[in-house]
Amino acid sequence: MSSSDTGADPGPEKTAENFIQMGPLTINKRSKQATIKVRTAIDQGVLEYLMVDDHGKAYESAFKVDNLLPSKLNFTLLLLGIEPLDYNKLLELARNESGREALLAQHKNSLVRISLARGEKILRLDEFIHDREKDKGELLWVFTGSRFTKDGRFVGDISLSHIAMWPDDSAVVNLFSDRGNPYRGELGFVMNPKNKELKKDQEFELVFEAYK
Repeated sequence: MSSSDTGADPGPEKTAENFIQMGPLTINKRSKQATIKVRTAIDQGVLEYLMVDDHGKAYESAFKVDNLLPSKLNFTLLLLGIEPLDYNKLLELARNESGREALLAQHKNSLVRISLARGEKILRLDEFIHDREKDKGELLWVFTGSRFTKDGRFVGDISLSHIAMWPDDSAVVNLFSDRGNPYRGELGFVMNPKNKELKKDQEFELVFEAYK
């Protein structure tokens, strides 16, 4: 039985009018969401990134994407109406005891909601990444927008770093975090050691939208 027979809304037709396609990245202009096809980069170890290019620092990232420059993610988040927050301001907030509250109250338009999906199923991110410093609250992803070199090159496209979990001013998105150096004890993030089904190169999608 077709959707027209049941009266269900089939959703917008995938046309150039409704969607923008850039390799593994798809922007849905109606839903104000973007999806990026990714693969798991490692199956164990310390994490400094949530996503990098396959030719970037994939050895310390949860996910990797093929042939997508960070400037494309930067363009996408701007198109979704998300406002970049100055990287140094983010660091200042992270050092402040009331920084999380200030971020949510004053800079909510710079927050990005990031979900993990496989097909139509939304997955919990903590099934794949483990926070060794528990009870830190919801993960807040902040659009910081990378920076430019003196000759006008987008630094994210040089480092190939999209989303950082350990502060990185070259990354387009940074995690709001006061966590310690993950290489100096039981701090920060690692790939989830309890997920026995976790393997390299498993295919997923990361879904991006404005924080609501």
